[in-house]
Amino acid sequence: MSINKELIAKNIRERRKAKKWSQEYLAEKCDLSAQYISQIETKKKMASLKTVGKIAEALDVSIESITGNPMESNNPQNYEIDLVFDDLNAYERAVLKDVLLATKKALRENKKIFG
Repeated sequence: MSINKELIAKNIRERRKAKKWSQEYLAEKCDLSAQYISQIETKKKMASLKTVGKIAEALDVSIESITGNPMESNNPQNYEIDLVFDDLNAYERAVLKDVLLATKKALRENKKIFG
């Protein structure tokens, strides 16, 4: 799953406007600041899965309708992982991939040792 910031911003803005809500009103319903809602809608900030969930709940829509991606109910961490990787350049992705593979190997080897 890849994160589409433009789609998320557009979907939040469209759903908010369809309800004729101001950013201030949505922010109040989500216990967020109006400035933060504005930053999400203008793609200056990317919301965490928890925040997208709060916004979706306030707007009475599914997270999927905002992200454009079906969420795996048993693994919502995929969204958060995609957010981490989203703004990395090719070099950073390569280094992080190597670190993760080494970490995975160490975790599995130590699991065998510690049972």
